[in-house]
Amino acid sequence: MYVYHYDEQTLRQIIREVRPEEEEKMMSQFAQDIERKVKSQFAQEIERKVKSQLAQEIERKVRQGALQEGKEEGLREKAVEIARALLDKGMDIGEVSEISGLSEEEIRKLSAH
Repeated sequence: MYVYHYDEQTLRQIIREVRPEEEEKMMSQFAQDIERKVKSQFAQEIERKVKSQLAQEIERKVRQGALQEGKEEGLREKAVEIARALLDKGMDIGEVSEISGLSEEEIRKLSAH
């Protein structure tokens, strides 16, 4: 692809020297060159925007996932805390499991520590 860069005076001189039969061919080539350049720039801009939006969406989903994991971990820690307190009060494993939402196996592990 050739895109020529001439100053105005040089362009005027070239235009004066062009024969009429060559003018259409040159104008067609010039138009094609411009069209290719514009399409390329447009494609690059679209690609840049898509990549940017994709990166933002990935970042949002990662943040959202991290928040969800944090909430779940916090809930689990609270359940463990409640289970320990109930065990300390002498409640049996089945009741502690029912109240805390932890499995009886998890409660047994807590009571062993």
